[in-house]
Amino acid sequence: MEYSAKRRAGIYYVWDPTKLAVHGIEEVYTSRVARASIHVLDSGTEIEVYGVYMPVRDNKAEKTEEIWEALTQDITERGTRNFIVNGDFNAETEAWISRSGKTQKEEDVIYQGFLEDLNLVASITEDCTFERAQTQMDNILVPIELIHNLIEAHVTTGVREKDHKLVIAALAWEMKEGKGELRPTRRYTDKFLEKHWLTYERILQERANEIQEKMGNKRPSDKLKKYNKN
Repeated sequence: MEYSAKRRAGIYYVWDPTKLAVHGIEEVYTSRVARASIHVLDSGTEIEVYGVYMPVRDNKAEKTEEIWEALTQDITERGTRNFIVNGDFNAETEAWISRSGKTQKEEDVIYQGFLEDLNLVASITEDCTFERAQTQMDNILVPIELIHNLIEAHVTTGVREKDHKLVIAALAWEMKEGKGELRPTRRYTDKFLEKHWLTYERILQERANEIQEKMGNKRPSDKLKKYNKN
């Protein structure tokens, strides 16, 4: 499989050009949020894909609330509910915090407000995504209207065993009409899960292994510098 790739705002987008056409990738907030406008070739679906890397909690040097406001404003101004938001939010949902017996921090409150204001749901609800701290910082968010398109979501081992995990979601965009609403066809979901899911997971893990090999055993900051030079 041949990939296309592009980087914006510190976010890497990688896609299969035989399946997706990317019209453009824009920076929504400098070094923190990007948006890709994507056309799904098979179904003709247009979807906006946001990539997010929020500041760490208690980071007084950056205006975290301002970044969330910029993201909210961009989503609202685009005027479509066909979008997903994914990345490292450095915040956790109210449900996960309650379940873990933690106390909400300011960033968590802002994150929860973002979910509620835009009526979004987290695709990962049961698993931690950052092994070392047992937190759920990473996720893929979808509007409640698209929850029936989300046919699978799970986490798997990331670059380092006890670091961030890979968060994977599969959405079905081949549709049929029925009873006043659109739903994924059974034929499509079966085909995807049986023939493609393990392949995609293997490719992602191979890529993670390549990054691990390039990074070596240096400190995180040094590892990233080394990888970006390559």
